[in-house]
Amino acid sequence: SALASEEFRRTQLALGQALGLDKTTLTAELDRLERAGLVVREPDPNDRRVRVPVITEQGRAVQVAVERLHVEVEDDFTADLDPADAQRLKALLERLILADHRPDSGSCL
Repeated sequence: SALASEEFRRTQLALGQALGLDKTTLTAELDRLERAGLVVREPDPNDRRVRVPVITEQGRAVQVAVERLHVEVEDDFTADLDPADAQRLKALLERLILADHRPDSGSCL
């Protein structure tokens, strides 16, 4: 997750760029996550005008649960494939997502 790394804190601007989201969309999403108690926005220690989204303990718990569910769904989806085919499918899907992950692509991914 773009927010999950404790050793690498991104400003809202950098996070938006990494996710391919414009400022308005990112702000709305962060507002929603903050209301849910999943993130907080803290001042950047290097520039107090800048806000840094930080995942909360509750947000981390949700992240862990979602990651577990992701693995379960992926395992169910590829259950009828042999391991090599499952890995090949996963690699191809990741390539498709990354190829279309540009801010100007209009992609929702």
